Amino acid sequence: MDLGKRRLSARNRMRNSTNAFEGISWTLTGKTDWMIRAFLTRPVLIDPYDLDSSDNRYFWGIFFESRHLPNFNMDLYCLGLHSNEQDSARPRHSTVGGRFYKMPETGIIDYEVESAWQFGKNESLDHLAYFQHGEIGYSINASWNPRLSFQYDYASGDQSPQDDRSGRFNTLFGARRFDFSPTGSYGPFSRSNLNTPGIRLVLNPLKELQIMASHRTFWLASARDAWAGSGLQDSTGSSGTSLGQNFETRIRWQSNSHLMIESGYARFFKGSYLELVPDGPRTGDSNFFYISVEIKAQFIV
Repeated sequence: MDLGKRRLSARNRMRNSTNAFEGISWTLTGKTDWMIRAFLTRPVLIDPYDLDSSDNRYFWGIFFESRHLPNFNMDLYCLGLHSNEQDSARPRHSTVGGRFYKMPETGIIDYEVESAWQFGKNESLDHLAYFQHGEIGYSINASWNPRLSFQYDYASGDQSPQDDRSGRFNTLFGARRFDFSPTGSYGPFSRSNLNTPGIRLVLNPLKELQIMASHRTFWLASARDAWAGSGLQDSTGSSGTSLGQNFETRIRWQSNSHLMIESGYARFFKGSYLELVPDGPRTGDSNFFYISVEIKAQFIV
């Protein structure tokens, strides 16, 4: 399911597998300017060796979209991820938040602000975490239709591994490719324990051709918490927070409604954290290159 900007619930587009759910979904919409969606589902566990099966967690939510004001579009939501009471080792928390934005227009400043807060239990610990996104952009009235934007993301981390509280934000089933970097076999950054500003430039030299370049700097939000997804952590905090910088460029050609070809390159300039953290890889900078082809076909039975 794609909800809003897809930061907390998304149909994956970059990786070669998708999140799946079993459950019910109910949608009520106005003509063009509002929508309410409610759902109750159980995530499906992907098993490479056997049939996939339902998880013992419940993912539920209520999501509201308003498009009444063109300069102040709004999303409001409440999402829950809960396990059985007997399973104290799994998260049991709710996420409430909102998103406010203006769509890009030539010659006009646009913006996006999203804030989400989580509370409940993470394993046996009291859980309180949050995520913030801010973006401001401007589309220049010139050839190639350039749009320049400045972005900032902050996802809280756990301040102390020894206390009885959990503070690392859980991005649930959201996508991260469009904010941070390519995913799949790359994807070093996720929306947890992260502090990152960035700049992005998008060009459209042709209607069917888009070129993008971006640069972001990454720090840990909490030096004592783990770098989410990497398996690295310095519980003393003495390794610092500087993860490094990531540069990315991408070319996307939408030939027609059935075929899209995309190619991209990313370089991760590693920071001091990777030189100091225990058991960290003492390797040079990382380079990632990919080509993808997406084919959409309609079959009539």
